[in-house]
Amino acid sequence: MKLILGIVGALATAQVEALGLFRYTGVSWFQCAWPSSMDSVDYTQLEGTWFQAYASYGTDNYGCVYQTIRNTDDGNSNKFKLDVNWTAYSASVTDRLNRGTFAKTYSLSGSSNGLLRYAKRFSSDPIYGRIVKTDYSTYMLYNYCAQKNLDTYTREYWEILTPTGTIADSLLNSLKADISALDSGFDTSTLKQTRQSDCQVVNSWYLF
Repeated sequence: MKLILGIVGALATAQVEALGLFRYTGVSWFQCAWPSSMDSVDYTQLEGTWFQAYASYGTDNYGCVYQTIRNTDDGNSNKFKLDVNWTAYSASVTDRLNRGTFAKTYSLSGSSNGLLRYAKRFSSDPIYGRIVKTDYSTYMLYNYCAQKNLDTYTREYWEILTPTGTIADSLLNSLKADISALDSGFDTSTLKQTRQSDCQVVNSWYLF
């Protein structure tokens, strides 16, 4: 019974979140801004593995984050699979089940301006994220944003990916300047280096 009620509650919440309060009214205070500096992203040039070098969210508990872009070979160069891998280091008693190494695959469809949408999934927030800037060989600058609690606030963070997980200081500072120019209210000091060690953490199915 609890399981059934939980599923019903989750579905009801999803329906309410989909309606939101502000996203269809024109009020922009609590809407994702989705900053961008590109209008012609070529997703075929992004195929391969990219490692998270810096992020403004989650670096205290997560590391060894990398993603692989795979073309779907269906004739549509804007549709692709995104394999995301990460390690969760959290060892608190209340969060033991989330400790370990994980992987998830997304089916995405990309717009020419870098906006990434879920290709085969209904969601109250159908946008996965945005490729804000890339040179296709040394870096990708990502922006993520989700509208929460009936659109009463947004959860946003930035991410820098590179082919090796490392980045030169000069490029890092340049990308921070780009973020400041595109998102004036964002504090770039929240960008922290992603941990690249101890990637093989055993999933903990115990409490102590």
